[in-house]
Amino acid sequence: VIFVLASLMFTLVELIKYYNVLATRRLPQFDNYKGGNDNA
Repeated sequence: VIFVLASLMFTLVELIKYYNVLATRRLPQFDNYKGGNDNA
């Protein structure tokens, strides 16, 4: 029972770390943003 509980906790921690990496990644629309139309 202890082994199952430990592996479950490990899996949850790994999932949270993976989600944090995905959530804090740079968004692609900021890379190709050129700015507004100055003549508008």
